[in-house]
Amino acid sequence: MHGNLIDVRVDKTTSHVVVHISGELDMVTAPVVNTALDTATATSGDRALVIDLTALSFMGSTGLAMLLETRQRCVDNGRGFAVVSPSGSPPRRALEVTGLFPVMCVEETVTAGVRRTGMGGYVNGRTKPRPGG
Repeated sequence: MHGNLIDVRVDKTTSHVVVHISGELDMVTAPVVNTALDTATATSGDRALVIDLTALSFMGSTGLAMLLETRQRCVDNGRGFAVVSPSGSPPRRALEVTGLFPVMCVEETVTAGVRRTGMGGYVNGRTKPRPGG
């Protein structure tokens, strides 16, 4: 953890990269997260990216901007993208209050995020519909 404020763990499979972020994401801790996201997107080929914010207790505007930039990189490269942030969590509230929730592909669990990105997540900036809905 960076000064006990942030921890980033990356899990890779043959089809997905899941970046788990815990702690507080703000201007001070953003460089640690940004490096992890840059590395994950640069070294994972065409694997879908899932960013797990389940254990994030705070996310400031720097974190929101970072999510948008990472999402755009995935969209530009035709990669699946999803954010995991349970209902009522601080990151979810930040996404909702700022109006970014509809722009992101947000799921409640990592399993749902992986499933969504397996269907493409975002393609050409639009969410692929879920099967049967």
